[in-house]
Amino acid sequence: MSEEQGPPPEVSPEPPTLPKFTSVSWPPFHFDLYERVYKLIQEKGLYFNSEIARQQPPYLFKTPEELRQEINFTLDENPVDQDTLFDYFEKIIKYSPHRSHPFYLGRDGTGLDPYAIAGDFTSNVLSTAVLTYLFAPVFTLQENVVEMNLRRLIGYPNPEKGDGVVTPGGGFATSMVFAAALNYKFPDIRNQGYGATDVPVLAVYASEACNEFLEKGCIVAGLGVNSLFKIRTDQNGRMDLNHLRQQMRRNKSRGTEPLMVIATIGTDPMGAVDDTAQIAQICEENNAWFHVDGTYGGPFLLSDEYRASKLAGVEKSQSFIIGGGGMLGTPYCFTVMVTPYEDQFFNTFGVGAEVVFEPTLLYDSSYDNGDHTLQTSRRGDISKFWLMWKVKGRNGISQHLEYIMNLAAAFNEEIKRRPNFHAIMTQLDSTRVTFYYVPNQFRLFPRRTDYLNYQMSNLSRRIKNKLLQDGSAVLGLAKVRGYPESFAVSISNSATTLDDLKYVLDEIEAVGNNTIGRMSNNPWFPIVPFKKDAADLKKEDVDQESPPPATVYATPPPPRDTYPSYVNAPIESLHQEMFLRIAGLFDEKGVYFQDKRSDPLLRFRAPDDLMQEFDLNLRDESSLQSNDDIIEALENMIRYSIHQAHPYYIYQLLSGGLDAYTIMSDFISTVMTTNSLTYEDAPIYTIMEEEVLRASRRRLGYPEDGDGMMMPGGSICNIVAVTVARLAKFPDTKDRGLDGWREVKPTLFISQNAHYCLIKAGLLNGIGQDNVVLVRADPDGRMDINELRDAIAKSKEEGRTPFFVGATGGTTVLGVFDNLGEISQICQENNMWMHIDASVGGAAMFSDTKLAELWPNGKLSDSMSFNPHKWFGSSQETTVLMFKQKGIVKQTLGVSSSNTRTWPNGDSTKYDSNKAFGDLAAHGGIGWERRPNVLKLWMLWKAKGRVGMGNHIDYTYANKGFLVQELKKPERQEMFRLVKPDFTCAGVCFYYLPLTLRGMDENSADYKLRVEKVALPLQARLVRAGVTITPVFRDSGSPLFTKFTILSSGITTDDILYLLDAIDYYGRNINA
Repeated sequence: MSEEQGPPPEVSPEPPTLPKFTSVSWPPFHFDLYERVYKLIQEKGLYFNSEIARQQPPYLFKTPEELRQEINFTLDENPVDQDTLFDYFEKIIKYSPHRSHPFYLGRDGTGLDPYAIAGDFTSNVLSTAVLTYLFAPVFTLQENVVEMNLRRLIGYPNPEKGDGVVTPGGGFATSMVFAAALNYKFPDIRNQGYGATDVPVLAVYASEACNEFLEKGCIVAGLGVNSLFKIRTDQNGRMDLNHLRQQMRRNKSRGTEPLMVIATIGTDPMGAVDDTAQIAQICEENNAWFHVDGTYGGPFLLSDEYRASKLAGVEKSQSFIIGGGGMLGTPYCFTVMVTPYEDQFFNTFGVGAEVVFEPTLLYDSSYDNGDHTLQTSRRGDISKFWLMWKVKGRNGISQHLEYIMNLAAAFNEEIKRRPNFHAIMTQLDSTRVTFYYVPNQFRLFPRRTDYLNYQMSNLSRRIKNKLLQDGSAVLGLAKVRGYPESFAVSISNSATTLDDLKYVLDEIEAVGNNTIGRMSNNPWFPIVPFKKDAADLKKEDVDQESPPPATVYATPPPPRDTYPSYVNAPIESLHQEMFLRIAGLFDEKGVYFQDKRSDPLLRFRAPDDLMQEFDLNLRDESSLQSNDDIIEALENMIRYSIHQAHPYYIYQLLSGGLDAYTIMSDFISTVMTTNSLTYEDAPIYTIMEEEVLRASRRRLGYPEDGDGMMMPGGSICNIVAVTVARLAKFPDTKDRGLDGWREVKPTLFISQNAHYCLIKAGLLNGIGQDNVVLVRADPDGRMDINELRDAIAKSKEEGRTPFFVGATGGTTVLGVFDNLGEISQICQENNMWMHIDASVGGAAMFSDTKLAELWPNGKLSDSMSFNPHKWFGSSQETTVLMFKQKGIVKQTLGVSSSNTRTWPNGDSTKYDSNKAFGDLAAHGGIGWERRPNVLKLWMLWKAKGRVGMGNHIDYTYANKGFLVQELKKPERQEMFRLVKPDFTCAGVCFYYLPLTLRGMDENSADYKLRVEKVALPLQARLVRAGVTITPVFRDSGSPLFTKFTILSSGITTDDILYLLDAIDYYGRNINA
């Protein structure tokens, strides 16, 4: 820019009003509801350890029928008012599990760390995708710092190198580890797939008490269930290493080679820790990949004492997973996976898609980590773990671990001390405790028998359900080989005391006595032992004439006088000020941007500079010792991040604004964090998911009773769709895996303009990149139908089996819709699955006009996905995957181990145990933990109605039309050239011409070469000025061009005019 240019253009004015359906936060519409939600969270959603809170249930359980009486779950055409929305928020808190309540003793983790909550809140209001450094500079560096520190603690030889990924759960991470191990051991698999390479039959070895998601991981990765060999456990619940060696020798003699051995740190439910040192040696001897599953017990890594005593040999591992939800109390979902091998995950999954990983002049692109994973839109989940570590220091986390380990051990000793209880583990390896109640009548049996275990299991279920019904306590339940169904609890809340746990035992005993009395009145229920030694049986031990009298329940013990600074539950006296100040920070700087047009969209800093200005490093001691320090850190996270709700945010496809109702919903789902796995885990969210899917299928034209679920991003939707299609077409591969591939050689077909995640789907499923056929596009950018027919025919001639076509409803660059009707016809003719990736354009079906124009043939597909976090501006991650066929996901991805979570319920707590989206499996198929993202879409739909959602779509199309017409005006023509005359979605692609190119002969030899040199410098200038970020693309060999993606209804026509003027101001002197 020259000095003669004068000042930059004035920013556009704040509009006097916005439409009711706006996709951004605006004080006249949303301030009051935000304040009410903040107050609700403070009063009812955070603090469960006070004397009053202890008198309240940890979980007020309701059956589906009862909940439907309380909440109108139906999604309608028209919106509800804000009082009704607030009532929904209140009832979500009222009828959801409270993880930090002292009498919540769930199976998968307890406690809810206050600093993790604060980090999660902040990632919600930022809601940037951790894809590239430009997208998410703070989150990217936080991930780098955390992963490097974990590799250092593991003892990897060069912790600054290696690779790592943050994933939404351990099951998701494990699927990726399988693929990484295969790629490492058999590099040709990446391109050729299983069917075309000389790969032996492979085996994965894990404890019989391994996490349930391993079977699904084997299915998704193409290995098959038969490849997983579950090794029996010893008396301590650990993997029996003699049996492991025997099984490996037996398999080798049959030609089956070891791929991997998985050491579990904290088995489910017994909490055993496998012998990592010995397993490391066995892996070394057998050339097997050594993986450590620390989904539950991985945090031991942060303690010097427990790392030495429980994790010996992990420095020899080739991958390590650490989860935060089990022992640390982070909100769902959070897992970090690391490996010592540099770029291993990139080598496995990276495809170098320029459409996202665009060239840049702003920073070293090696910081971009989005191509190291399967996801595209990744939520900033790292912030909750990073902030917790930053505030407490590693030493504070170690103190928390020491406290809960000692508490769990003391609880186990108390169970062993009581004659009517049996502890399954004599000594604990972790903070999981498994036990059952033994009434006097059953103590007289000389040994456990199948019949006795049956009756004891029935009793355990009845006790658990009665406690749940009464609101006294929440207990997990688990099946353990050789024992009755047992209570399985996680002692990981460091606000809990031994007195709290004794109270729960008293409650169990009281309910057990009352229950056994009722059971004994059943004539089919014998209370007389099969064999009885009269000398050992005293009359007072059992009264066969009448049941024992009802026992009066105990009184909850008082709270502690003081709580340690490391406590992982919100305590009003310790944390209230912090949370109040966080709400003020968000009001001031986090959610409202309509009055901040003069503020920078982002304050860009290159990575080294940002690390100098914002201390992101993690230490043994606390780095944030006061509320002032914490608020400053959160303020810096906001300061150095992109503001998606800013009216000048037009970058990529996440420019839909940031919807207020979804931000508030995510606050609620953070404090009411739960695993959307079964109805009992997440009753309200389960019914919401049913309703969202039913209404979405109806809108597209699918049968209402089809299948589907919410997913963590569109890429995962597409990958799961490929997996389901593959298993539907080749069901043998579910069990046989590698053996089942050799004859079929599956092939899938996508447009050259399709999203790159479908290539990754081929990589994860073992299909191989060579068998993902890219079909040429026609001049309009759609998949060329004739080319598709030819490609399918050629594939058949080569002995391959075409099974899947991935059509696109709104391509990433040009926003093109493939010809869905003709593709459907081709799929029917060739017995192929048709999936529509509508991550971009699926939201358009909520507009009546666009439904008729773009989606008349959507119902002809077999599956379809769309992303509300794109066009509707929902906070990350909100994505819907739908299937036409009822039950198809359970049929393909369901596994037998899932019944360890979804068994029939005892006595009066009856509901349909099929209401369990975890095993309906799509996300369960590639993970196990599920954040309740459905709340955001359900609440958005309730707040705006289907009509309001459609009006939002129409508004953005009107803005798109305005921009196209503006660029066609004569006065704009000298500086802008449209890439094509019009666009199907609400994005516009154009070339900007600086002064040096204006008037130049566009047919000259070097014109395109000079145009190529404009887009990147233009982007860099706009970013450094803090004005906006212009994405840079190319199409079919064209020069690089710029794109405006106008998906937000918080953008006005004045904003569009300002941005065009700003582009000319900052770009006109580019020397191309």
